[in-house]
Amino acid sequence: MSKQVKASTILDFLLKNANKKFALTKLARTFRIKRHDYTKFKKTLFKLEKNGKIKRKGKRYYTQPIFKTIQGTFDASALANNYSFGFVKTENCDIKIFVENCLNAYHNDSVEVMITKHTRRGASGEIVKIIERKNQQIIGNAIKSNLKYFLRADNQKFHNIVEIQKADKHICGKKLLVEIIDWGNYKKNILPAGKVTEVLGDVDDPKIDFISIVKQYDLPEKFPKTVLLQTKKLPELIVKTEVSRRKDFRDLITFTIDPITAKDFDDAISLEEIPIGYRLYVHIADVSHYVDVNSPIFQEAFERGTSIYLLQNVIPMLPTKLSNDLCSLQPEQERLAISVIIDYDKNFKVLHKEVVSSIIRSDARLNYEQVDRLFEEDNLRHKDTKKNYNKNKNHSSC
Repeated sequence: MSKQVKASTILDFLLKNANKKFALTKLARTFRIKRHDYTKFKKTLFKLEKNGKIKRKGKRYYTQPIFKTIQGTFDASALANNYSFGFVKTENCDIKIFVENCLNAYHNDSVEVMITKHTRRGASGEIVKIIERKNQQIIGNAIKSNLKYFLRADNQKFHNIVEIQKADKHICGKKLLVEIIDWGNYKKNILPAGKVTEVLGDVDDPKIDFISIVKQYDLPEKFPKTVLLQTKKLPELIVKTEVSRRKDFRDLITFTIDPITAKDFDDAISLEEIPIGYRLYVHIADVSHYVDVNSPIFQEAFERGTSIYLLQNVIPMLPTKLSNDLCSLQPEQERLAISVIIDYDKNFKVLHKEVVSSIIRSDARLNYEQVDRLFEEDNLRHKDTKKNYNKNKNHSSC
């Protein structure tokens, strides 16, 4: 009886033994093919070869391994530290990429990588495609070498210098913004190339570092017009109906404690003795009263995520009218807050806690050094605390 062997069965066998070459007789014995079935068996092999599924060298058949490709993000941190490899980070693993297999990928580029080897230490592979560039514009210092001008990137993870095309001879010593127009070719020893889009200033200018970081990370320098228009419409005064629906803590001694260089004051505390122990109030500026979830201000704040404190400068999350005025818990100013109230016994075991909408008026802006002195001098009950520590009313912009 004739024995039929499916082409898929033969292909699976050769793939499992990739790069091993098998003579016809060896394959026939493997699949127990009788001599009178050789012709059909050879025809099946011929079709596989014709369709490019398998290869033949002389009278031996074989196939090459099918390498898996996967998408990930290129991490050049190791290359920046003079190692000979980087990594492609994926959801499941990190794939080592030696420098000769990096194509022309740079830090944080989205890439497609082919896994070529698995070992106990992990996978290694080769980048076969750049999906998306992360570093289209580079910040750095202009340098000159052999009558040519180059950019040395501030971000060390951009692991190459960039040749500047049509460079002006006066750019040396300048901080530049350069747009990459050619990503080069590592195997052909061709550097990436770019053109100057902006001269930011002199490298030695103290202000240039802040400008460089803002440009490098594309940080928001201004608020959109829609946000500014909405901010102008925010009420300056707290209406009586709003006060009536909140807990009124304006008579509590309340104070903020921040570093002496702090630029925003969004939380304050109050503490009082009660018959069973102590009651602590933690007051947080009620931004939600002024900012609706569907508003332009909220959307912009969501995009920014946080205020950025950078080299004695601040890029705020919220417009100044909110961060420095309406939601800044400045002394002697009535402010809306969300207050957390916690009752403790005399051993500071929590007995009760609740959260309420409130209105407060801070009595003092304290810094850590002042509070340390109060503890050291055992002067916490001093009657003039409010008067002594309500001095600093100069509030920096945030």
